[in-house]
Amino acid sequence: MFAVASMFGFESTAIYSAEAKDAHRTVARATYLSVVVIAVFFSFISWMLVSYYGPSQVAAAAGAALESGDSTAFVLTPMVEMFGPWAGITTGILLVTSLLAGIIAFHNGINRYLHSLALRGSLPGAVAGPTGTARRPQPPGSRPPPPSSWWFPSPCWPWTRF
Repeated sequence: MFAVASMFGFESTAIYSAEAKDAHRTVARATYLSVVVIAVFFSFISWMLVSYYGPSQVAAAAGAALESGDSTAFVLTPMVEMFGPWAGITTGILLVTSLLAGIIAFHNGINRYLHSLALRGSLPGAVAGPTGTARRPQPPGSRPPPPSSWWFPSPCWPWTRF
């Protein structure tokens, strides 16, 4: 899980190609740089954990953390033992905020992909950008609910403002 989460996001550089000055060169550089930085960071963290637990005990420690139901203990325990309780609290806060940032980035990526598909005609043109003379998205309630709510209606839809 740690390995997969460490590599999450490097492909996001491609969705910014429409905004880049020289997209072929800039996006390629950004993608390669992000892969290198992520790989170096992942390697450093893995080296730190192997150094803490020892090469012969690291697999057993990871297995014990998984069996206990708290897989974060594999990473947080060395932090707390080496630096004190404040390091565990700080690492937990950083973990939660990084997960929030990942969710926001994922949402941004989805919106950019939908926007690109609409610009190329694969989705309705209304998805491609803002509407009206004010050049802003339509306010909530001025359109019918999205198709997903036709199949799974919200019990409080008429009163909900998105």
